[in-house]
Amino acid sequence: MVLSSEFFPWPAIQHQFPILENTLQFPARLTIMAYPLLLCGLSITLSQLIVKYRPRSSVVVGLASVAIIFCAIPNLNNMVQRSLVFKSSTVLSSWKGITTRTDSPHKVRGALNSKHPGKVFKFVEKRHPDYLPVPPQVQAERFKRTKAYEHQVIDRQNEFNHQVLSGGRLELTWNTKKTGTKQLPLIAYRESQIKLNGQLLNRNKVHVTNIGALIVQQKMGKNVVTMHFKQPILFTGLLIVSIVAWIGMGLLGLIQMVKKIKPNNE
Repeated sequence: MVLSSEFFPWPAIQHQFPILENTLQFPARLTIMAYPLLLCGLSITLSQLIVKYRPRSSVVVGLASVAIIFCAIPNLNNMVQRSLVFKSSTVLSSWKGITTRTDSPHKVRGALNSKHPGKVFKFVEKRHPDYLPVPPQVQAERFKRTKAYEHQVIDRQNEFNHQVLSGGRLELTWNTKKTGTKQLPLIAYRESQIKLNGQLLNRNKVHVTNIGALIVQQKMGKNVVTMHFKQPILFTGLLIVSIVAWIGMGLLGLIQMVKKIKPNNE
């Protein structure tokens, strides 16, 4: 709990060990380990209190109930405040890191109430990019990657037709009356296999922007780009090793259980 709080000097530690900025981006997520332990500790404590003070168990239960009520009040108040924001012109409780594609709060509210969970993304979209393959030659440059992502990807989506094909492939099509370079709202990674108008592009000759957005040479008329992410062989090997290890641990556990059960039966 302390490690995930603001009291722990993570900025100073990350300054001394810069690698932690990438490997441990959000220390607050360490609460995922703290909360279950706190709940288990609370359950054990209450159980022991009831056993120890059984004649006065009603007092213990009463105090616990009061504590639960005091914990529930802030949560209920938070729910009410969020409901009021949702009904207002703001709609969302926070617009941080979000770009809007409509000026109508009614459309956003209606999309959130829609039975289709993806409808809201037609009107609002996250502009904080995660895991961009920033080229080495621009890593030292000082620029806002969120703005670059918004301009190069989000703002250009309507210029193309997107379609998801079998096998996890993504296809972009567009028509043009001129030739030349065209920047696509596609992020190209090292393992990405890209086809332009049916021709596989040489990965070493693929041009990208400062955030890894793909740049191609378009022709007059219809253009088609198909992208497929090829899983690295090393990852496949490690996945097989992991599965075999879990199966081995399961078999070892069963063998240990059988060994313990046999003496008891005899």
